[in-house]
Amino acid sequence: MNTYENSRKTLEKIRQEFGCKGDIIFRTAMQYVVECGQTVFKDEEWVKSQLERIDAKHDAAEAEGKNLYVGRRIEKACYECAAKIAPVETYHLLIYIQKELWVGHEG
Repeated sequence: MNTYENSRKTLEKIRQEFGCKGDIIFRTAMQYVVECGQTVFKDEEWVKSQLERIDAKHDAAEAEGKNLYVGRRIEKACYECAAKIAPVETYHLLIYIQKELWVGHEG
């Protein structure tokens, strides 16, 4: 049986794998999964097509001498991370977001 603790450990491993200052990749990937749905990110062909789309967009920008705001590696990492998060049980994702992802508010 998959318990929340197992899911939490899985998510922490993914978080470490894509870790960077402020967990920006992990947090963005989590947002992608919540907004687009887990089913979409479980579809390997769809994820592959999105990674190819990102490459094409960056290749076109580079050919024109332009720099995009978000770099290719970071953009692709967000999708790859989301694909790894997607298989975790939905209820466990929601618990993890509630318990483990601090959302700061200033002001």
